[in-house]
Amino acid sequence: MAKMKTVDPKVLSRQQAQLQRSSRHKVHIGDDTGAVAGRAAELAKVRAMQQAHRAELAAANRPLVGIMGDLLVSGTQLAKAAVTAPFRVMGALRRRPSPTQG
Repeated sequence: MAKMKTVDPKVLSRQQAQLQRSSRHKVHIGDDTGAVAGRAAELAKVRAMQQAHRAELAAANRPLVGIMGDLLVSGTQLAKAAVTAPFRVMGALRRRPSPTQG
């Protein structure tokens, strides 16, 4: 009779776990689990995030003169709107037909 070796239960459980990990979501040995495509999609997502971060850094490093120019233009537009708003409201009220007229 052949002598049986005793197998360490830890080794056996590690081997079983490795086999289950490698065969997860597979019907047949050698089937593709989609891990490569998932990894590529994740890498593309990370690259897009890196590009967005670089763009934010470039925008943050904008020269102060450009920011001040934008502020001046925006301030001018706001002042123009604030000055002309009452006149536009009065013009709209004058054009509106009065409730007493039929």
